[in-house]
Amino acid sequence: MGREKVGGNLRGFPAAVISRVEVTEDTLTGRGGLALFSRHLRHIGILEVLEERFGALRRSGKGRPVGGLFHQIFCFLLDGTSRHLVHFDRLKGDEGHARGIETEPEAMASSHAVKRFFGAFGWGRIWTFRRVLRQLWLWRLRLEKPEVIVLGLDTMVMDNDEAELREGCQPTYRKVKGFQPLQLTWGPFVVDGLFRGGKKNGNAGEAAANLVRDSVAFLRRHYRRDAAILLRLDAGFFDKKLFRRFEELEIGYVCGGRLQADIVDAAQGMKPEEWFIHDNGHQLWEYFEFHDRRESWRRGEWRRALYTCPAYEDAQRLLESPAPTP
Repeated sequence: MGREKVGGNLRGFPAAVISRVEVTEDTLTGRGGLALFSRHLRHIGILEVLEERFGALRRSGKGRPVGGLFHQIFCFLLDGTSRHLVHFDRLKGDEGHARGIETEPEAMASSHAVKRFFGAFGWGRIWTFRRVLRQLWLWRLRLEKPEVIVLGLDTMVMDNDEAELREGCQPTYRKVKGFQPLQLTWGPFVVDGLFRGGKKNGNAGEAAANLVRDSVAFLRRHYRRDAAILLRLDAGFFDKKLFRRFEELEIGYVCGGRLQADIVDAAQGMKPEEWFIHDNGHQLWEYFEFHDRRESWRRGEWRRALYTCPAYEDAQRLLESPAPTP
């Protein structure tokens, strides 16, 4: 197989050369993939970007390079053997792990060094992380060149119940104490986000509207002014104010809704020939289309809506009528 150069790193240089990826007959440890991940981190240039953005956290020339600490933390998170910071003390004494992630054993960080590193981050650093996420996003966009950018907006509950010290934790809707950041995703990637307390619901305050506004402005300024943008949201973001903001931004959006009594009545009153079928290759959906207007919306303010029902549960065809009962 010939050698090829694909894409580039975050600073615009050609990507590292990889001849091939094959199956080996050698016995690998459970962390064999860390070596590939470590090499990937070094070759895309993300560690240099993090060093540039957060280098000021290094208080003296004797301290460990910030990029190196990020590198060890990323490998720790991908490994997943332990979620506790004290595990860094064991890794510090594991020369095999150090060699696997291409780090000198004496440069391995202890749990105390990682805790001090985390302790140096204040709320103001969140904006720096957001800039790094956007830089990564722009890099990937320029590689893939999508005509339509499909985004997702949702929250993620972070469970911190098992921790003895829970500074800043708040009760979440999943009945655990933790945090509930708001995240904007593009495919499998988190491209922007806001770290928040656990009691914040999805559409608390102006956070969701401002996050989408800033991200749309970023795309049109740095990627393509004419790029089509589609936003997907669940029912937690069903809000007329949000919809109006999206329409002002001239982006498409698809939002889940709740089964209100009038919608249920409409579904039960539909004739069989008024239902349509859509097959996405994984599920058969029965649906009908209508114009919806909630009571709190302005007079004459209607939006396109789809009522959908799955036709299969696993591989079993559902024989009941798709119209629900109240």
